[in-house]
Order: sequence, then C-alpha cells, then structure tokens
Amino acid sequence: MGSHRRVAIVTAILAIAIVAACRSRTSEVAPAASASAVPKPVDRLAPGELAPSKNDAFGLRLPQGMEIKARFPSKVHARGKLRPEDVANYIRQRVVVRYVELGAAATIFPRVTIKGGPKDRLYTIEVARSPGGTQLTITDATPLPKPPVKMSEAQLMERAGLTPDGKVKHLDELE
Repeated sequence: MGSHRRVAIVTAILAIAIVAACRSRTSEVAPAASASAVPKPVDRLAPGELAPSKNDAFGLRLPQGMEIKARFPSKVHARGKLRPEDVANYIRQRVVVRYVELGAAATIFPRVTIKGGPKDRLYTIEVARSPGGTQLTITDATPLPKPPVKMSEAQLMERAGLTPDGKVKHLDELE
C-alpha cells in the first residue's frame, strides 16, 4: 500500500506544479494582452517613399503630389513638387524594365511595360527635374503594326492614297 500512497503524493505534487505554472503564465500574458489592446500605429511610408494617387496615366497610378498637366492619346505630362529621385524610385517599382538610363538632367525608363497593364503596350517614361519639383512624361512607344506583306507595291501606293507614279490622288479619285 505504500507504493499507492507514493503515486498519489507524486500525482498531487505534479497537479499543484501544473496549476502554479499556468497561473504564472497567465500573469505574464496579461500585460501583453493589455499592450495589444492599444491601437497599432498607422502604416507609415519610409523617408522618400511615395504613395499612389487616384491619377492614372495608361494604367500607371501616379504618385500623390503629381498633377496631370496635359493628356494626349499617346502622351501624358504630369508635374509635382516632389524630388525626382523619389519619383524615379516610385516608377521603378511599378514597371517592368530591362535597363534605366540615368543622366544629369533626367532618368529615362525606355520600352517598359506597366505592371498590371497590357503586356503588348510599351512606354517610355522620363522623370526630369523642373523648377520647384519634377516633370514626368509618359509616352506610348508601342510600335505601329506592320502592313500586310502580301500586298504589291501598287496596292501599297493605292492604300496610301497615291497614284502608281507616287503622286497624290485627287480627293474625287479616293475611295
């Protein structure tokens, strides 16, 4: 019977140790739980990092602080009171580019595709210092489709509105 008594005592000691360990952990967790009740700080941008705005040029969201000054079918001009280095870094994160041309006056991103944009469109993006900030120019640089190769020279001239000898057709002769 002595062995049963020892097992009961060891079991009781283990139970007390487990309860004590749980209580000490709960008291350790309580301050952490109250610390998590404090609202987390708002997400902040790193120094020089720019946030996207609602302004859009060919599917590229421009950084906050850049205002579109002119929009044409194949070109957009924007200007803002931002550092050119910050704008160039913003653009670099949002385009697929093989190389960047760095110059004293401008940073040029040639033949880029815009991430999330159409894969068949190419753009040239220029970021240049301007008085009081940055000038951003985005140009659609997608090559024009080639004419069909099965056309004869006479057919190509006709299509261009020229006579077979290369003169411009009169308006009444055009179809």
